[in-house]
Amino acid sequence: MIIHQTRAIARTTQQRVISHYLQDVWRTGSWSPTNPLLTWLDDSRTLPSSTMQPYHVSSALAHIQQEAAATDPSSLHQVDAVQGKYDALQQLASLFWLTSSNPKWREALEAIHKNRIFSTDQEQVIYTSFQKLTTDEQEEKWAAQRWIREYEQRTGVHLPHREEYQMLCEALEDLEAKFQAVPKTLTPAQSKQTMGDMYNYLGIQGRLAELLGYQHYAERIFESRMANIEQVHKLHEQVAAAVLPIVTKGLTQHAALDDYLSSTKNRPVREDDALRKDKAIMLRLEQHVTLEGTLEFIKKLSSELFGFSLVEKELVTGSTWDKDVRLFHVMDDQRRLGSFLFDPYDRSGKTSQPFTASLVNRSVDRLPIAVLSMALEPPAWDTESTPMTWQNVETLLHELAHVYQLLSAQSVMGTLLGAQHLSLDLSELLPKYMEHWMTEPSTIYTLMMLSKPSREIGFKNEEEMKEAIEAAIRVRNNDKAFQLAQLCFFGELELSLFSSFDIRGDELLIHFQNRMAERWSPHDLPDKKDITPLLRIFRENADGRPVAWYRYLWCDALSASVFQRSKDIYASKEDGNPLRELMRKTILEPGIMMEPAEVLRVFGIDEISPNALLKLYNL
Repeated sequence: MIIHQTRAIARTTQQRVISHYLQDVWRTGSWSPTNPLLTWLDDSRTLPSSTMQPYHVSSALAHIQQEAAATDPSSLHQVDAVQGKYDALQQLASLFWLTSSNPKWREALEAIHKNRIFSTDQEQVIYTSFQKLTTDEQEEKWAAQRWIREYEQRTGVHLPHREEYQMLCEALEDLEAKFQAVPKTLTPAQSKQTMGDMYNYLGIQGRLAELLGYQHYAERIFESRMANIEQVHKLHEQVAAAVLPIVTKGLTQHAALDDYLSSTKNRPVREDDALRKDKAIMLRLEQHVTLEGTLEFIKKLSSELFGFSLVEKELVTGSTWDKDVRLFHVMDDQRRLGSFLFDPYDRSGKTSQPFTASLVNRSVDRLPIAVLSMALEPPAWDTESTPMTWQNVETLLHELAHVYQLLSAQSVMGTLLGAQHLSLDLSELLPKYMEHWMTEPSTIYTLMMLSKPSREIGFKNEEEMKEAIEAAIRVRNNDKAFQLAQLCFFGELELSLFSSFDIRGDELLIHFQNRMAERWSPHDLPDKKDITPLLRIFRENADGRPVAWYRYLWCDALSASVFQRSKDIYASKEDGNPLRELMRKTILEPGIMMEPAEVLRVFGIDEISPNALLKLYNL
């Protein structure tokens, strides 16, 4: 039966390949058309080429589907390999869409999303094969179980109400596509329509949870998380109790900063206005930090913490989509762990949101490749340095931690078990840990020293520079209070939406949002009819991060405890540098198989508490 189904699928996909081949012949005028996307997918040790075009996607997709049709459904490694090609194609189309001005890449990406790599019949065959799989390899067990679990959640194959479940899942996909396409600025009519979609989304997720035996959607999601709902509520309460008095008291000063910094204001800093004075000092320090200095600091920090070295390699002309893209290899002694492309500058058509993405997953014969994108202001001349704000530095540290996660995970089935599949309440652990290094005076001092010679910085003496650094840290601590307050609001709003909000009750969704804002964010209330906070939450869920806003605060608290303990371990240096081994074996190399309990044990953490975080930022 399985052989018969596989042959039928192969015949169908072969017809698609022939069709796309004829289209390529027509486009190129050659009987031997080349598709750089296919060339890259077959040998992804090379880099994405600027010759790749959106119209190459359909042909490449058909070839992958043909390869999938010939895959042995009982072989985890074959399934992982062909799925890896599909994921790489999807990531590449997404990357070009986010970083180029060609709108056709979005159409290509949508075409990929509409075509699964395996047909419905073939997925059923794989599901049956994986259920019967017997293996002594822990990694293979994890991969098979994960594939089975995701297939069951997507199809409801194991449920008595399978038809209803599948119908609801299809409706959910349509709603998620709508949320992803909603414009940034909404007309009243669009807001009304979007609100209706939100009600439908909540209703569908609630019904799906019921069919699976859960009380509500949040309970379903938290079943596989490190945190539980009660712990998250408690964390929000504890952090809010500490930061809300600060942000409400400091609101007048915070709002007045723009007036003070404006060139039209010609009055000196009042000595009693500490925040304004500190802010001015911080801006002075920022003028002395550059991108190259930041990269040098990151190289030193990466070596000390993880034993990694960053080696920049020259890119071949035309091997990427922009001249400013840079290639780095991440090395462990003489062994290359993987590589990443760094796209630092803003440009027309490129998203302004920093991101890190996996481009090629690790496999038996391939090293991983990642992409790190930022939107820095490019210098006016090639000979000038690129200035960096403290926020830019923090963002680069954060995103580079995601790169290290993707490149360091040691699973040879990187598609099924790569770090990109980390549990969401652990996914920000390392990035938040790296951010905490910005609380260290030595970090700011080193950044400036590596960026510009000390004689150019302009402080009279070391003591004056030390006082300036302390002022900058005070400003960042104040900003952290505002950030934590916002995370409490979004985290609690989302968690309450999917656990306790009654879509059939008397309270309207917009009124629920505003009531939550008054409780958790009284210093920054949205307009009465502004649904932006709700829309951000629904977009996050539509993008594959369900009930996950809390993860930033959760990982902030956990990473602060890890940060403090790691400093103690590093300072001891009883036998070389034990911190490197701990960070790599516990957090980096396990990838999706990272054990939360092991992280807590290794770093001596009894429970997830905000105490270390609040202490670190003097809150």
